[in-house]
Amino acid sequence: MCLTLSSSAQGSWNIGYVPVDSIDKAHVGHSFKIDFKTPDIETKSPAVRTIRSYVGFRDTGYIFMDTTLVKVLERRKIYVDHGSYNEQYLECPNYSKGFTLRIYDAEILEIDNHSILFRLETELNKNGSGKADKSSKVVRIEKAKLDGVMYKL
Repeated sequence: MCLTLSSSAQGSWNIGYVPVDSIDKAHVGHSFKIDFKTPDIETKSPAVRTIRSYVGFRDTGYIFMDTTLVKVLERRKIYVDHGSYNEQYLECPNYSKGFTLRIYDAEILEIDNHSILFRLETELNKNGSGKADKSSKVVRIEKAKLDGVMYKL
């Protein structure tokens, strides 16, 4: 008698999500990925939404960084059957002439009723160069601009 087994594998997600209304003081001191608001999803009930509905879009946000209003683009790498926390980041193209700024992690420092104070871990890349200068910046973002934050499972 010959027994044949077949198997298949599914991809995996290591991304958890906290909607902005659920972020509280227990999250202070933890690192997250910032997720800006997607205007066309506001009408959907939170019970209907899945992790893919939060991170599957490429939203644009604006934040004040070093007293300058900066455009921030979400760069999401979401595949058919998996999503990796480490592949998600924010990007500020043309942060300054010839430079792109990337934001990989954001530590929550403080929360109030209307905003969240983050310490951003950034990399400044000269366009066309493989070298990056790492630094951190502290910014305050209004909760109204955010859908929530992602965390690593």
